[in-house]
Amino acid sequence: MQRQILRRSLLVLLGVLLMTVAWGYLRPNPGKDRQGDDFALTVRRNTVAPSRTAPLTTLQVGRLDQVRPAVVAGRDLWRFVDPPPRRTVAVTAETAGTSLPARLPEPSSQPVVVAPELPLEYLGNFGPPGMRVAVFSDGKRVRNALEGDVIDGRFRVARIGYESVEIELLGYPGLPAKRLSVRRR
Repeated sequence: MQRQILRRSLLVLLGVLLMTVAWGYLRPNPGKDRQGDDFALTVRRNTVAPSRTAPLTTLQVGRLDQVRPAVVAGRDLWRFVDPPPRRTVAVTAETAGTSLPARLPEPSSQPVVVAPELPLEYLGNFGPPGMRVAVFSDGKRVRNALEGDVIDGRFRVARIGYESVEIELLGYPGLPAKRLSVRRR
């Protein structure tokens, strides 16, 4: 019973659609001009006040075949030009309006601390978000560590992210933590 109702409603809808298309093709064309070949298209202009009647204009088909004058564009998007070089202006004490310092500060005499290279590779992590376990390898052994764990007495796992881990070097208090990303094969 349901199929018959659905089939009938689809047939009625198809019939209405066919009648609409046939009406569009078979009705007399009111846009045809009296001469028979030219068509006049009526266009409504946008008006500010919709209550007033809009003036009607007609499309002049004969003017469409006229050749338009060549348009000269101001910019060609497909031509690449190097930009002109920037001018550099030397700043002197007079041009800046301020006085330059008498002498530059001397560099500090403290030795620069260079951190040793990390022998560990970060392979990834696993576990729930609150208890992530980082996996490291030194080429011989695989080690697992939680945040705060010390590896080989020299490295501490500061933070475990989704694709990286931050490692602090013990014995170098002024150095920031080094970030290791997951090794790609």
